[in-house]
Amino acid sequence: MRLWPRKKLYLDNLSKTHDLRFAVGFIVALVVLFGALYGVGYYVAGNKVPQGTTVAGVDIGGMQTGEARTALQERLAPRLERAIKATAVERTLSINPQRAGLVFDIEATVEAGLGGGSWDPRHMLKVLLGGDEVDPVVIVDNAELEAALQPIDDLVDRKPVSATVSFASGQPEVTFARPGRALDFAASRDRLVAALVAGEDTVVLPTRNVDPAITSAEAATFVDTVAAQAVSAPVIVRVADAEVSLEPEQFAPALRVEQAADKLRLDIDHDALYVRTRGAIRARPNSPSSARIGFRNGSPVVIPSRKGVTVTAQDWAGAVLAAASEAGSNRVSRAQPTPAEPSVTTRQVRRLGVNEPVASSSAQFPTSIAFADIERAARQLNGTTLLPGGSMSFLNQVEAPRSRDAASFLASTTYSAAFFAGLTIAERAPNLHYSDRFPVGMDARVEPGRLDLMLRNDSPYGVYVRSYVERGQSSVGSLAEGVVHVEMWSTKLWQVSAETSARTNLVLPQTQVLTSPACTPREGIAGFDVEVTRIYARSGQMVRSDPTQTRYVPLDAVVCG
Repeated sequence: MRLWPRKKLYLDNLSKTHDLRFAVGFIVALVVLFGALYGVGYYVAGNKVPQGTTVAGVDIGGMQTGEARTALQERLAPRLERAIKATAVERTLSINPQRAGLVFDIEATVEAGLGGGSWDPRHMLKVLLGGDEVDPVVIVDNAELEAALQPIDDLVDRKPVSATVSFASGQPEVTFARPGRALDFAASRDRLVAALVAGEDTVVLPTRNVDPAITSAEAATFVDTVAAQAVSAPVIVRVADAEVSLEPEQFAPALRVEQAADKLRLDIDHDALYVRTRGAIRARPNSPSSARIGFRNGSPVVIPSRKGVTVTAQDWAGAVLAAASEAGSNRVSRAQPTPAEPSVTTRQVRRLGVNEPVASSSAQFPTSIAFADIERAARQLNGTTLLPGGSMSFLNQVEAPRSRDAASFLASTTYSAAFFAGLTIAERAPNLHYSDRFPVGMDARVEPGRLDLMLRNDSPYGVYVRSYVERGQSSVGSLAEGVVHVEMWSTKLWQVSAETSARTNLVLPQTQVLTSPACTPREGIAGFDVEVTRIYARSGQMVRSDPTQTRYVPLDAVVCG
């Protein structure tokens, strides 16, 4: 077997070996050189702050780190106790920086001035080239700062107001939104820190707008897409086999627009809707009807009761809202009917014993009282029924007409009829001045909120009030607006009569002479006291009596000079 000879070393390889050794030596020398320079740099720079370094106006250039910390502590620390006047929207508050959670970090500030650690080449380079202005490092406790700023935020705070949509006029109307205002805590923090660093004792704090949950544009869009459609046409509600059609002006004022999850939603006030459409609900042919008293050929008749179906206010409102939310021919919905009995049965009305007139009163009113006023009041009073033990407030039955004289005239006529019907007079105020249109002591005066005519039925029978107005002429031939009639129908229980005393405490009227072009002459009326005694009799025998005192004040005469 043949052995391979060793590889020979030729003279040509000596140069390559020499180059390798030279490179290694060069690198080692270079490392030693840089190490020496680094050591020299550390010796020269060490912990010294570069020349020209200033912090918030404090020159710490050339100082050792310990000296720099001491200088900054002495110069910057007092700023933390000096109050800064912070102003926002013309509201000013004094803020103590330290109590507001602001603290200078002296150690970190010195480190920033060094430009790095003592062995950091950047620090050494900065020492050779010189330093510059360094911002002090400020530590901020956000929780304490927000607590310090809260009082001024409370002063400038204005809650945003969302846009709303209403149907008060029957058509959707937008009330525009109003942006809110609040203190900008993040920007205020930066400005306070800047003022502290600069050594300033005043600062203006910024505010920010707070958007409302519902903007005006969103409300306008809701009107265009939802609200306008809701009142665009009538709605039809089916209750069992009956249909009720409602015009927008009937149901629109009951519509509501609610805010839910930053959105607008169409809703309806079921109580308000029920009140506004109660007549339409009751007018259904299948609605229950209570028995009542009517008049036919001048005599009372009992109009019988009727069973039917009704609908709750909630179901009724839900059906109307569902129909109003649709368009065109789809504006139809169904309400859940509930069987219902009449509130007053035929038997109950018949047992009231309203069979005959037990008292009446008629009075001719002057032309100074408008016929339309007193006719409307008489229609409202007509049909009032006093159940046994029940009461009647005149002003609850009659909306006071535009003329106070018209209300008092009808009240006087009603009082006279009630007096002779044997009703208990719970409250009554006489006219201020005597008028011969009524028997003396047999008048009444009403004023909304002050004076009322209150009657109570203490008999075992019901009392039905019938009132109406006729046009006519006065007994002396002068044209008058008409005559008002009030009748009390029941079962006669008493024979009632009246005894009137002589007039006492007579006070003669004074005479006033007026020269005004608008002067209207009038005769004076004496004032006096009078007592009217009501006598209750049965089978011609007096059972009891009750007196009523009335005082009239004088009315001065007027003479035009």
